[in-house]
Amino acid sequence: MTAHRPSSSPRATAQPAATPAARPPAPPASCWSPFRIARLLACLAAAAYVIVRCFTLALTGDEWGLILDDIQKGLTQLLIQGHIDVQSTFLLVFLGLINMTLLTSNPIAAIRLPNALAFLLYLWAAWKITERVKSPALSFLGFVALCANAYMLDFFSIGRGYGLALGFQLLSLHCFLRALEAARREAPAWRNWCIGSVWAASVSVLAIVAFLDFYFALLGSCLLLTLFQARRRNPDWRAALPATLLDSLHLVYNAALLGIFYLPRVLILNLHHCFYAGESGGMIRSTIYSLVKLHFYLQPPPDNVIFLLTLIVWGSSILIAVALAFRRARLATEPASEAGLYFSLMLAIMAVFHILLFQVTGTLFPVGRAALCFFPLYVLQVICLGAAPNRLARLAAPLILLASIAIGLFFDTLGVVGI
Repeated sequence: MTAHRPSSSPRATAQPAATPAARPPAPPASCWSPFRIARLLACLAAAAYVIVRCFTLALTGDEWGLILDDIQKGLTQLLIQGHIDVQSTFLLVFLGLINMTLLTSNPIAAIRLPNALAFLLYLWAAWKITERVKSPALSFLGFVALCANAYMLDFFSIGRGYGLALGFQLLSLHCFLRALEAARREAPAWRNWCIGSVWAASVSVLAIVAFLDFYFALLGSCLLLTLFQARRRNPDWRAALPATLLDSLHLVYNAALLGIFYLPRVLILNLHHCFYAGESGGMIRSTIYSLVKLHFYLQPPPDNVIFLLTLIVWGSSILIAVALAFRRARLATEPASEAGLYFSLMLAIMAVFHILLFQVTGTLFPVGRAALCFFPLYVLQVICLGAAPNRLARLAAPLILLASIAIGLFFDTLGVVGI
């Protein structure tokens, strides 16, 4: 047998495997999707609407009172013997005095400018909150629902404290969502976001005392988040209590400062029966009913239709809270359910606050503008429902938002143009 000669053919020689050519990187997806562009257009339309209304709305009686009785007195007289109404709109009158001193001598522009600027803050916070929603369609619907309420938008166009309060309310909710995100990552920044959230809420109370219920609701939610974070670090409740108290010092400090400043004013307002201008019918028949009715603005349907819609809003809020609780129990790491549960908790604390206040002091339930702080929380609760990974929730939430937007854009437009 002859020895086998190695072949000189190039095929027989072992060749190193050729590496496939690297694919060029995919071009980055455009951040300006159709829904994002539509959200920007809605933002510009809402800002233009508020600016036009600032110039076209006639001066209201409340604005005349602020100008004649408070702003023209000066800061010293304002603090000592201000009109009773200034106790509830202190921040607006204070900013109006600064505007008249530094920017303009026109008192109407001086008291309307802070609210117009607060609307920019409201739009920014609404944009940042809805931008965190994964679904572009739900993000767009949520943003429009937060802004498509002509009754609410008019308070950004006149010299009342509600526009300032709404702007800082949504800013505080944005900070609270950032605190939840940081807490899930166990990042130390969650404390700073909690503190910023509570301070923003306290500014909303300085803008209008009617948002005191929201302040207590947000403060309670931040304290609960602080307790959960301490428990996450130490499962023993007793051992976690000192860390909870230490993390809560800044929140308690804020509440103490606000109490020192506002407790005498609240007592004065309650003495003159001006703390909450409302009704005694309860949360459903007074507060929620008035919000549903005013969502139609100047073209409300019959009372029985409004009451039916009131029951739907009240029932849907409870069902959403229950659905989010079940979803949270099944998926402990699901962020949308956690945020929705906190929003539901805030709504519940606000409702209990008013029920106890009525039972103990006889203070009436807030209606109309005094109850506007409920509106953003309900919309955010619905957005969180739609962001949860559930088919039924993803279908129900857009329908609720679409109904709110349809009412806001159609009936409010009829009311504004006077048809």
